[in-house]
Amino acid sequence: MLLTIAAVSGLIFNAFTLLLPKLMEERLATSPDLLPVVGLLAFLATLCGGLTQFTVGNLIDRRTLKAIFLPLALVLVPAMVLLAYADGWVVLPLSALIAASVFGQVTVNETMTARYVAPALRTKLYSIRFTIGFLGAAAASPLIGLLHEATGSLTAPMLVLAAFGVLTFCCALVFPNRPEELQPELWAKAAAAPAGVPAAAE
Repeated sequence: MLLTIAAVSGLIFNAFTLLLPKLMEERLATSPDLLPVVGLLAFLATLCGGLTQFTVGNLIDRRTLKAIFLPLALVLVPAMVLLAYADGWVVLPLSALIAASVFGQVTVNETMTARYVAPALRTKLYSIRFTIGFLGAAAASPLIGLLHEATGSLTAPMLVLAAFGVLTFCCALVFPNRPEELQPELWAKAAAAPAGVPAAAE
């Protein structure tokens, strides 16, 4: 599951950051006052993503990963579908919402490996996960380019990314929700328990 999340997240993250300026340029054509500042608006949308990473980083110490991951994945698909057809100023809040979801998931994904992989295997899995993530990211540019060339707009690329977002949401649904994540002593006890035998309550 971790590798699936890494591949899909890498693809969505890179594709969205690549297409965002072009998307705003296309969709703000009906808003002449906004069109000259497309670069600034794309930056502001991306800034929302960066602020979300900071917020998620703080929440991770107080909430289980699923409690953070699921809402982030939940908003991604409908926001992308809406953005696929949106025009004018509404593109701005939708882009900011997607950036928040995509960037916030980066922080969650990094923490998954740290919490759910044994220390002895963590370095190896990080290297594998980053490789898979970079492969997904590398596929983003040709995918967006081919779809844009074939259709003449960014509607199809956004819908394809929304389809990948469904896969992310499915992973979020089945991801374990373990309160012992926030209690190191219970986490260590659960890890030491034999397979299929839950650790005794404190």
